[in-house]
Amino acid sequence: MVHAVLKPGNVAVITGAGFGGIGFAVASTLASRFSMHVVLADISRDALDEAEKQLVAQGVPEDRFETTVLDVSVPSSKGFFELADHVYQKHGHVDFLHLNAGVGGPSKSYGADMLEAFQKIMAVNLRGVLSGSATFVERMVAQDSPAAVIITGSKQGMTNPPGTGAAYNASKAAVKSYAESLAHDLLSTRVTVKLLIPGWVHSRLSSRSATVADFAQAQKPAGAWTGEQCAEELCSRLDNDEFYVLCPDNETSEQLDHARWMWNAEDITKKRPALSRWNPAYEAEFKKYIEDKVGK
Repeated sequence: MVHAVLKPGNVAVITGAGFGGIGFAVASTLASRFSMHVVLADISRDALDEAEKQLVAQGVPEDRFETTVLDVSVPSSKGFFELADHVYQKHGHVDFLHLNAGVGGPSKSYGADMLEAFQKIMAVNLRGVLSGSATFVERMVAQDSPAAVIITGSKQGMTNPPGTGAAYNASKAAVKSYAESLAHDLLSTRVTVKLLIPGWVHSRLSSRSATVADFAQAQKPAGAWTGEQCAEELCSRLDNDEFYVLCPDNETSEQLDHARWMWNAEDITKKRPALSRWNPAYEAEFKKYIEDKVGK
């Protein structure tokens, strides 16, 4: 079934929606397939300009979308409030809110130089979600009509792989926790909340493309999904009761993801060291566990 929010004339607001990522792919799908009006927000004017060109090339009428520059990391929610006021004054309702803007980058878990990375990444990945929720969700609840809030998480926020992305992992773990609270608090309303958990998706973020032109030249890895595949997965599962919309990819199956998550959870119940999946002392045990669950 198709969720009631996916219908012509409904309004979607998507952050991180410039060309080259999941946000744009979702915007394109909503506008082209479901004839929804889409508001694309992004920090990059260049990425928004390319998004406009791509939508027009796909045959989406120009009156079915609009773009706006928005920095979700600004400490004040002023930009979000202005955007919300604009959209509600123009359309009177927001039916689909996708808080998708995100950044990554190397970061350590200790040392004086960790603070700057944590502040930068948390400001976008967590504060952007909080600010967007603070400015839109209450109005969406008051509409008393079917609506959806989609928050983009990450598998790294679920399993916390060690390496150079401690800040990114922590930000997405916090996003997961917040999204769970929001979903529970809105159970008695007509607003659906989903945590979108992409697999490996070819995007400007994952390819580390500095510009739109760089991304246009980047080749999609064979193991990665496209943003469009991720958008299709989200829309096809929007009407289900599930909260966690886990997307597989061409390299990692849903079954393998589930097994990895169960191992991580059992670090607590089995009293293992933190992140034992990557601990050399548990390498053989983890390998056997995965083989038993998934096969070789």
